[in-house]
Amino acid sequence: MLRQVFIYYDNEIVFQYFFAKAFDKEALEIVLKKRLLSYITNPVEGKILNKSLLDFQTHFVYANGVFFLFVTDMADRPKLIAKEVERASKLFLKNFPDPKKIKEISPEKEEFTIFIKETHYYLHPKITMIGPVGSGKSTIVNILNQEDKSHGHKIMDFAFYYKIKMGNIFFDLWDFIARDDFSPLWNNFTRGSDVIFFIIDGSNFNDEKIKFFINLKRREGKYSNWAIILTHADNQNFVSSSALKERHVYLKDVEIFDINLIDQNVLGNLSMIFTKILGLKESLPQEFRKKLIEANNFVAEEKYTEGIELLRELIGICEIYQEFAYLEVFQNKIKELEEKLQLQLDKKKLEKDMFKAPEKVQFKDFRGVNQLPGDKIGVPKIKKLPVSNLDSIKRKNDPTFSKLDQKNPFFSDLITKKDNSIKEMPPGAPIKDFEIKTHKIAPINIDRLNGTSDSSRIEMKEKFLESSLSNYKSGQTREKKLTLERSPLISKGVRAQTKAEIRKIKPVSSKVEKNPLGDFILQPKVEITPISIEAEKLGEEIRNLGESLSITLCRKFVEQLRIRLNKKSLNDDDINKAARFYVSQRRKRDQSS
Repeated sequence: MLRQVFIYYDNEIVFQYFFAKAFDKEALEIVLKKRLLSYITNPVEGKILNKSLLDFQTHFVYANGVFFLFVTDMADRPKLIAKEVERASKLFLKNFPDPKKIKEISPEKEEFTIFIKETHYYLHPKITMIGPVGSGKSTIVNILNQEDKSHGHKIMDFAFYYKIKMGNIFFDLWDFIARDDFSPLWNNFTRGSDVIFFIIDGSNFNDEKIKFFINLKRREGKYSNWAIILTHADNQNFVSSSALKERHVYLKDVEIFDINLIDQNVLGNLSMIFTKILGLKESLPQEFRKKLIEANNFVAEEKYTEGIELLRELIGICEIYQEFAYLEVFQNKIKELEEKLQLQLDKKKLEKDMFKAPEKVQFKDFRGVNQLPGDKIGVPKIKKLPVSNLDSIKRKNDPTFSKLDQKNPFFSDLITKKDNSIKEMPPGAPIKDFEIKTHKIAPINIDRLNGTSDSSRIEMKEKFLESSLSNYKSGQTREKKLTLERSPLISKGVRAQTKAEIRKIKPVSSKVEKNPLGDFILQPKVEITPISIEAEKLGEEIRNLGESLSITLCRKFVEQLRIRLNKKSLNDDDINKAARFYVSQRRKRDQSS
């Protein structure tokens, strides 16, 4: 049974496909980096080799720098697997001159993936059921085959084999229908089985017969997995699995399942038993998709920390269920979110520093001011003047102005209407927009300059004239409206408005994708339509000639061939000619392109 396929190039896995459980992530690291490292670093070009590792067989070949690895059960025949490895490597190197191109979506990748999927089919993985007459073998086959209803193919006079589907994988199920408990051909039919199910009637069994079938398995199915199914669990004389293990010591490490063949849920119970013993991959749990949607919402809301934690949980689930194809998607997404999270933290820190209040200045070392020396040094003391006398003292060169005149045009806009007093603005009062009117400067009253010296008077007169002339030329004598804007440090409302304006000016952060995990798509269940023996033979002949054609296309090819040849069924010669014709046309097309 083919379990896993890996293609290794330039120290990374560029392609992988899983049919069933085998190497987990840690085991794969050991296999590639330790056990098979010498075959990668010092390869034997083009030679297909086989090696048993960790309870599985590995089949591998190194060609043109690409390392192909197939993992199968211990019971598989190396020569048969080697042919499939050779076919897969040739098709890959033909479709992908640059091996890393297989990571991209393309028709070549789709063709190669279909080829790998159907490799398992053409290997004919085999499930064998052995046991005494009347133990329930045929009943189990009918239950498992009731959905597909495929017709069994008779082998001589005592056996049938059926195509059954477990999950998305087809198996050949062999059922022995001999009229007695012995056949000389049972050795050959048991040999090469991936799994052997030993069916025993738990209500009526014979120890001698059980010993015969145990020896048959030990002799012919040495490397096959196996399990025991005890039927008729509803019978009063049913013997439990523990009692069976006590009577046959060789069965102490074998899994035994009790089952009632007339139970309503018998199909579900049998499917669970077969899935477990075959080691098939279980479907992802229901919570997986829910957690994926939740992680997607976290990322869309820029809650990167929560999104990263949830994605790490999803990686753990993928490792348990060996869904390695999703690991790379999640790991790359985590790296992207960590970068966005760091940018988010830097942005918050910048905003905090921008609007942070000034720190209080503290002096660590403060030394007091030394007093001036007194009479001891001969410096006279400074006489302090009373505060009340400061206003009355006139400076020597200050011009004398009359008392503030209410008719003065400079102050007419500040006079209240009630008591003709000057408006005063208390400290901290909110500043409102108001108009300040400027008027033409009145002629200078020279008499107001009396009381000053002649030189000062002439100098002041010249300054007034110069300022008047410059103001007049610049047009500042006209009426203007001056608006005083409020400072953001005065009012909280204005401060918030100013913050908003600052945010508009700051560079906008990178836009978050609406669906950041949009590139992640759960793999749908691939339904493989049951095909005829003729279509199966056609596909196998084409593969033997070094090319590939999907099972679906083989079925359509056979249908068209029947119509053209006007035959209800095709013989081997018809199929061989059709395969050769297809391969020749395919190669002509490749050469022309």
